[in-house]
Amino acid sequence: FWSYRIEAPGVMEWVQRVSSDLYLGSGQQVWSMKRVLPGAKVSGPVKFSFSGSPAIGAPKAQPLAVDYALPMLHAVRRATPRLQRVMRRGPRLLNADVKSLPLAANSLGLVWSNLMLHWLDEPLPAFRELQRVLEVGGLLCFATLGPDTLKEVRAAATRVGAADTAKHFLDMHDLGDMLVAAGFGDPVMDMEMITLTYPGPRAFLADQRHLGVRDGLLGRQGWRDWRRIFGAWCRDAEGRLPASFEIVFGHAWKPEPRQIADGRSVIRFQSR
Repeated sequence: FWSYRIEAPGVMEWVQRVSSDLYLGSGQQVWSMKRVLPGAKVSGPVKFSFSGSPAIGAPKAQPLAVDYALPMLHAVRRATPRLQRVMRRGPRLLNADVKSLPLAANSLGLVWSNLMLHWLDEPLPAFRELQRVLEVGGLLCFATLGPDTLKEVRAAATRVGAADTAKHFLDMHDLGDMLVAAGFGDPVMDMEMITLTYPGPRAFLADQRHLGVRDGLLGRQGWRDWRRIFGAWCRDAEGRLPASFEIVFGHAWKPEPRQIADGRSVIRFQSR
C-alpha cells in the first residue's frame, strides 16, 4: 500500500531530505520502506512512525518501535538480528498509547501509521497527540480501513436477519475533517478497494485468527448465526468467497502555529 501512497506529489521529495526515526504500522512494512527509501538506514521490523528533523545529505533512520501491546514489542525484538541488538542499531522499543505518547512536543519529523487507527473508537484524540509530537512542517501518513470493509459479510447478515456485529469504520471524509480539527493542514485523502477470496469460511476465519483480530473485526455471534451468515455469503464466479477491504489513505502536514500557548495570535512579517 505505502509504496503507492509515498509517491504523492511533494511527499517523496520531503521524505528524501529527512533524517528520521521509523515507527511503522507493522513489522512486514520495513522492507517495503527500504525499497521506497533506499538511502534510509532501516533495520528490523518496527511499529509505527518516522521522526526527526530535516538534514543535509542522505536520510538516516533510527527505528522506534511503539505499541500498546507488549507481545508485539517482544516480537519486534525477536525479529531484530542479534548483531544489530548488540550494536544498539535495532529498533528502540516503547510501550505506549497513541493517545498519550511519552514523547516531547515537536520531536518527530514523520509519523507513519499503517492499519492501526481503525481500532480506535475515536481517532481524533490520537490525531491531536500525533500533531503535538510532530515538528512544524512534519508529515503524518496513514492507512486505515474504510466503511465498505467486509461488506459481503454485512450483506449476508442482513439477508438472514442476523445482527451486524462486524466493526464499523469511518468514512475518509470524516477522517479528513478530524485531521483539520486536530490542527493539521493540507489533508489529502484517497481510497482503494482490495478483494481477497477464500475457498470457504474456515479459510477466512483462519486468516482472521492468524492476525489476532477475529473478534475485533467480526464481533461476536452465536455459532448458529454464523452458520446462517456464512451460508448466505454469495460466492464469486469461481465459487470462492469474496471479502472486500476498503483501504483509506491519508496524509497531512503540521503547519506553523497560529497561536502561542497563552492564546495570543501569531502574526508573521516577510520582506519583499
